Amino acid sequence: MQAKTQQALALLSPHLLAAKNPIVLCSFGKDSIVLLHLCLRIRKVPVLFFRFPKFHEKHAHAQRVMRGWDLEAYDMWPEQVHYYQSGRFFEVLHSYPTGGNAHIHLFSGIRERQEGESRYLCAVQDLLQRPVASSTYPWDVTIHGHKGTDDPEMGASGAIVQPVSQLGGPTLVVPFVDWTDEDIWAYIKYYNLPYDEARYDAKQETTSPDKYPTCYRCLDGAYRGALVPCPKLNEALIPNMAVDQQAHAEFRAQLLSTMSYCEVRGDGRTTPNDAHL
Repeated sequence: MQAKTQQALALLSPHLLAAKNPIVLCSFGKDSIVLLHLCLRIRKVPVLFFRFPKFHEKHAHAQRVMRGWDLEAYDMWPEQVHYYQSGRFFEVLHSYPTGGNAHIHLFSGIRERQEGESRYLCAVQDLLQRPVASSTYPWDVTIHGHKGTDDPEMGASGAIVQPVSQLGGPTLVVPFVDWTDEDIWAYIKYYNLPYDEARYDAKQETTSPDKYPTCYRCLDGAYRGALVPCPKLNEALIPNMAVDQQAHAEFRAQLLSTMSYCEVRGDGRTTPNDAHL
């Protein structure tokens, strides 16, 4: 862990010190809290925290850290929203513009709503139809906490092939090339960093931004062309609007072509969103 820490600091330092206006992508999960701590060892740097409009209890840990560390925190609205399905894997992707035709792409972190759940997201109204904006991206260096061992979700495996690359105008720096979850936890314990104990230790879904219960039956390809019950309309039947699998395959290919820093290998995941959590 110490050797990887020094390598990460050596990669980050020249870019952070030379940057006029750097930013750290931070969800305040275990990986990004380590990333932020590394950056703060070099210089004071603001964070970009993508806040979801609902389920505010999932932001409680982030708010505590922002307050305790006196952080400068920004949010952005996405420019584009798309949904993607492969087998039983269903996700909604939010894309944030960084200049030119480049974007930061982030999955929403959803799971299928179970019968009887009264608090949930509607994939159409809360995700696909959420407000969007074409925002100015003022930061010249962006630090990203994607690990080389992370589940790429869009494929069977992945690897960081360019730890430093261009993201439209900004420089993108991804220092966790060969870090594992074990390295992340060792760093957290060594420096006694704050982490969401309810989420990681007690496995409480209510605090995890990786799990938003979501109803997407009207977009689920398993019911293409059928009428499906809508819980927002007291289970009234509405038409399923799912596109065909070819459209999803074309979207996946287009998305992967934009990920210059990371190579995703193999076929896309087909298991439900929460199967790996």
